[in-house]
Formats: sequence, C-alpha cells, structure tokens
Amino acid sequence: MRKKLLKTAVPVILALLLQSFAYEKTENKVASRVSFNKITFSKAGKNAKAQKKMIFVIIQAEWCGACKKMQKITANDSVGKFYNERFISIKFNADNLWQYYRASNWGITSVPAMIYLDERRNVIHKVEGFRDAAGLIKEANTAIEKRRNPQKKKTHLFVMKSESSMQPFSLLSLQ
Repeated sequence: MRKKLLKTAVPVILALLLQSFAYEKTENKVASRVSFNKITFSKAGKNAKAQKKMIFVIIQAEWCGACKKMQKITANDSVGKFYNERFISIKFNADNLWQYYRASNWGITSVPAMIYLDERRNVIHKVEGFRDAAGLIKEANTAIEKRRNPQKKKTHLFVMKSESSMQPFSLLSLQ
C-alpha cells in the first residue's frame, strides 16, 4: 500500500512543482513589459509625484503600422524594466477625440509619438516617429537628463524617419 501511494504521489507532486515554476515564469514575463496604467491623466500626475517618477505618454493609433511595431518593442524585457523603474506610463489613442486634442496641444502632429512629463505634467521632452528598443531608452535618458538640468529643458520636436518603410502619419490628416 505504501509503494502504491508513493507511486501516485510522486508524479502528482512533480507535476505541481513544474506547473508552479511555469506559472512563475509567466508572471515574470508579463511584469517585464512596459506597464501602461489605465488611469486618468491627473491620477498619473499624482502617482508620479508620490513615487518620484516621470510620466511617459505614448500616442498611437489602431491603423498605424509603426505604432503596432512599437507595441512589440514596449514588450521588450530591457525596455520594460527600464521604463517601469523610472516612469508612470500611459497610452493615448489618437483616434480618441479627447486624447487627440491633448496630443495636439502638446504640438504632436504624427503617430507614433512619445511625451515625457515631470510629476507636475509639464512637458520635458517629446519625439515623433518610430523608435527601436535602443532609441526608446535613449529618448528616456534624454528626458531624464533634461529634467535634472532645467536649463536644458527647452523642448524640441524631432521627427525621425524610421529605417523601415513605415513613416510617421500626420494627425492633422485625421481632421
């Protein structure tokens, strides 16, 4: 009887252990992408102030090919870890009228676009166009440096053409 119990208990215990390791790996994978918070813009400011972080806003559109490519890049482990440690991240949809209006007030004319704000929601740095993983981290470091050195805080709008055939789309054409 003891052998029979041992024969059935050991495989069950091993299966449970393997399943728990697989679940743990999946949990870590989800946490490694950029965590876009589904919160209001004012709540993002409050969270940023409380956590002493900057705010990262990415502006995308459903129809934009370069935006879809950027979504894959924000799922990158190194990008996710970097951004989650330093930013409260939120996503704007250029097809949403209110979010389009907010983006146009920041001077955004094409998607994808990235806005980096301080905890008081002042624009520190903004860029338009596709960025790869290294480019996203470079832009974040530029924003962090501009925040540290307020005399370099002047905002410039850079439009970089992507290396692929996907070019930034004009938001003005949505009107």
